[in-house]
Amino acid sequence: MRPPESVRRDRDDLTYPVRVRFRVPSHDPGPMLERVQSWLRAELGARAVAHLVTGGDGPVLEAHFLDLGEAAQFQDAFPALELSAAQLGG
Repeated sequence: MRPPESVRRDRDDLTYPVRVRFRVPSHDPGPMLERVQSWLRAELGARAVAHLVTGGDGPVLEAHFLDLGEAAQFQDAFPALELSAAQLGG
């Protein structure tokens, strides 16, 4: 049986064609995820999702969007998050 995180990632990849990964400060992963999820619910509703995953360099926020405009809107709202090139397992 595949790990739930892997199943969720596959489902999100099929539902949301745009996936962007951001480096998260290691001292702030939980609170950052809460702020991100609150913003997504308020601004985009069900049009986007985000999860914390483990990358090679620490926590990575994996965000899924329906289009590039929404991804850009998200990045504008969270300029402190840097893009990540992390390769994820699973």
